[in-house]
Amino acid sequence: MVFGIIGENCSGKSTLAEKIKTEFGAEIITGKDYLRMAKSESEAVSLFREKLRRAVSGENIIYVIADPEHVKLLPDGAVRILVTADLETIKERFTARMHGTLPKSVALMLERRHGIFDTGEYDYRFDGAAGDANFFCEVLKSGTADREKAFTIRRLFEDERQAALDLAWVVFSEYESPDYSAEGTEEFRKCLHDEAYLSGLHYYGAFDGEKLIGEIAIRPDRKHICFFFVDGRYHRRGIGTRMFRSVIEDYPKETITLNSSPYGLPFYKAIGFVPTDEEKTVNGIRFTPMKYEGK
Repeated sequence: MVFGIIGENCSGKSTLAEKIKTEFGAEIITGKDYLRMAKSESEAVSLFREKLRRAVSGENIIYVIADPEHVKLLPDGAVRILVTADLETIKERFTARMHGTLPKSVALMLERRHGIFDTGEYDYRFDGAAGDANFFCEVLKSGTADREKAFTIRRLFEDERQAALDLAWVVFSEYESPDYSAEGTEEFRKCLHDEAYLSGLHYYGAFDGEKLIGEIAIRPDRKHICFFFVDGRYHRRGIGTRMFRSVIEDYPKETITLNSSPYGLPFYKAIGFVPTDEEKTVNGIRFTPMKYEGK
């Protein structure tokens, strides 16, 4: 398998690469390291492309990329991971790397380059300033381990809606209700029976054979996800990630929002959502507003 770890200098790529190396037993190749493969650059590029192509279904390779031109070397089938950090964090790390002094010319260069990878298409996004690399690797493992598993992801029919709502209640009760007050649990239960609230939602489901194992419900006019649940027996197997990818295929380049429970926050960050405000509590429901910027 090939992991492309893509991001600006000092965004946290190397730290994540080392963690993935440990978890997957992968070889790390950085930037133009491939030039060692041959005397001429053109030959080295050709050999490197072939090495990566073979690794998609073979040995694990991590290619760490800080130059947009090198993204083109990634083969089809590579797992593309964007690592981001805010500009101040990048400057602080660069200053430390340069023994406490950041020349103005370097600061200007970092400012010019900030955000250069933002418009690309990625399988995962990792916050190199505040992300949990251990949790991210668990998500990554589940997403890659089940690539060959024949789970079905599709839009649900109207007569399947109740099964999705039943699943939401079961998963909520086991994993999310413990973080809520009795008022919050009751508020969530009521929304599952509120036709005014449920009206107009579009449902997506994940199936293991004929069994519904995951569901997402989105309000299409607002691009807001109201429900996002996976059967606990299928957690950390990439189901949620695959369902969300199916949703964003129907909403390309759109900003999608949701309100995350405390339990779901690490997962949503791992698939590219970012908080837009501090945690709030309304009618006993604890949530953090988040958004996903489609590219």
